[in-house]
Amino acid sequence: MTTQTLLDIVIGIALLCWIGYRQLTWTAVAPERMWRMPAILAIIGVVTLFQSGAGDRISAGDLGVLAIETVIALGLGAVMGLMAHFRPISERTLALFHARDRGRSLTVPTLETRTGWWGMALWLVLIGVRIGGEVYAHATHSTFVMSTGVILLTVALNRACRILVITQRATRFVPVAASAGVAA
Repeated sequence: MTTQTLLDIVIGIALLCWIGYRQLTWTAVAPERMWRMPAILAIIGVVTLFQSGAGDRISAGDLGVLAIETVIALGLGAVMGLMAHFRPISERTLALFHARDRGRSLTVPTLETRTGWWGMALWLVLIGVRIGGEVYAHATHSTFVMSTGVILLTVALNRACRILVITQRATRFVPVAASAGVAA
């Protein structure tokens, strides 16, 4: 095992734990901040693919597995976005937002969201699909499907689709207390 492989494993485990944690905690709905992680993961994924040369040896099987993983990642991201819960932002979450933001955001969030344990379960399904792709890659000696760049792009697509659905839903969110006050 090379140092690069060990580093990839450590980074992967850290990413899995971070996203798992984020599934379970309330987070401010601030689109400009939410899009950072998928953008960074996608950029690093593309750069990694080009630097590793893994794209030089792409087979039809690789493209098939990549297409299946992409569809599943997007589908699970959409379901995670649809199952996300919303609530008016708490004072604690707002304080954390301001502490991290330091005045960079154009808008102050009014909602927070989380997907909870069902979101975590779907995240584990995505990991299982990814492991299935790895099993295929090892069986066929594919360096493309098991490259770090493909893994990062798969996660970036999942997160991007989730965020797209969440931000669309958040624009239509009306707290129950506010709608009850209007009706009274």
